[in-house]
Amino acid sequence: MQSSITLSNWEVVSNPAFPVTLAHQDHGRSDFIIGTPSSKPVGVYTADCLPLVLTTDTKAFAIHISRHTLTAGILEELTKSIDNEKIRDAYIGPHICENCFVFEEQGEGIQQFEKIFSYAVHKDTLGTHISLISVIENYLRKQDFDISAIIQDNRCTLETPILPSYRRWRAEGENGDFPRIITAVFTKT
Repeated sequence: MQSSITLSNWEVVSNPAFPVTLAHQDHGRSDFIIGTPSSKPVGVYTADCLPLVLTTDTKAFAIHISRHTLTAGILEELTKSIDNEKIRDAYIGPHICENCFVFEEQGEGIQQFEKIFSYAVHKDTLGTHISLISVIENYLRKQDFDISAIIQDNRCTLETPILPSYRRWRAEGENGDFPRIITAVFTKT
């Protein structure tokens, strides 16, 4: 069967110059969007969180992965939406790396994340480090996806000055809207 979904990921800083339907992001309530061959491109905004794009033969998914969305069960909802189709393609965009995604205080949200995803947490003298990529790789393995086939942009948003980083923006004392990356997947009819 010839697929009607093509993984053609684009990253655009700030506003897109092309029509794209973006997920309404509300950490943990609506953080992914599904595209079909007849839809406009679908995408998500990120600024340190992990943008994940998955395709099956009939659907394209743009997913905003954060510690909030993970603990809220986004992967379980994603599995329901994939509906037993095989994942063909996976793209992971720039996101904050485990070395930079550190929390000095271990509040309730961090404790909840650690309880669910203990394999994606390590602690040192700086605090509690979280690895979003470890959670996604584990999820894809469980979906029988060969993780060596993941297309990845491993740049850390905090360490790469040309990429938007919410943590860097806050540290620099900025106010108002912060810059974000739009990661979108294009479908073909």
